[in-house]
Amino acid sequence: MEPVPVELIHSHEVVVREMITREDELTNQRMLWMAAFNGLLFAALGFAWEKADARFFAIVLSALGIASSFLNGLSLTFSAGAQRRLLLWWRTEIPQTYYGPGVMGAEPTDKRLLAFFFAPWILLAFAFVVGWVAILIYVCRYIH
Repeated sequence: MEPVPVELIHSHEVVVREMITREDELTNQRMLWMAAFNGLLFAALGFAWEKADARFFAIVLSALGIASSFLNGLSLTFSAGAQRRLLLWWRTEIPQTYYGPGVMGAEPTDKRLLAFFFAPWILLAFAFVVGWVAILIYVCRYIH
């Protein structure tokens, strides 16, 4: 097997690092949108909570919270999958003689890189889903 030219290794390193950085930027945007949207939904729910006939409104807000948080969690999971695939590719294609920097600052320590899917931002998105489901159950059971 012929050695891989240093220039080719460097160009792959740059491309993979840029792709991982872009996924990080998208993750940040998704988290900001999720935080803003959930904040608005919680504020609207808090404003309407004590009002008469707020049950339907609370159900709609809960459904929106569940849907938006779940869809955001899915998109964050897809982004984590993309970063995982990039890092797995990098690990398999890098020659044994390469001693340069990696393509990301802190890599998951598990060999299959499944820790990508247990990042705090992904867990938070699904925690919001659970929270909104709890609110929906409460509203359906106790508010008339």
